[in-house]
Amino acid sequence: MRWSILIIVLIQIHLVYSQFYQTLNQLLNDTFNNYDKRTRPFQNERTVFFSARITVAMLINLESEAQTVSFNMAQYLRWQDPRLAWDPAKYDNISEIYVPASSIWMPKIFFYNSIQTDTELKDPDAWKKEKLVLR
Repeated sequence: MRWSILIIVLIQIHLVYSQFYQTLNQLLNDTFNNYDKRTRPFQNERTVFFSARITVAMLINLESEAQTVSFNMAQYLRWQDPRLAWDPAKYDNISEIYVPASSIWMPKIFFYNSIQTDTELKDPDAWKKEKLVLR
């Protein structure tokens, strides 16, 4: 009797998760079907406004004689891209998803007050290996 209850519970859990993943897959297909990350939001309609926040996470190195300092920093960017919007009611109330940063348009930001800006400019996609939250 215990085994049959366990099997029924596992089947129900499987059905719930499979329905969720079907809905999530449909959402991803609908959202990214005609999306081109090479074009910025609003194209020629208006300026894309974004907010940026930079947080110093850790001091790595401080050299007073050379007058240099190294930090680990995190940057937080926020902007609207209407091409990535959806109605959560149509997708089982899924209101946010995680996607690789490399799959969406992102503003290019560089630190110009840096000794090593050349490394940032050589590989501008290095920071795109993170995951982003779409809401």
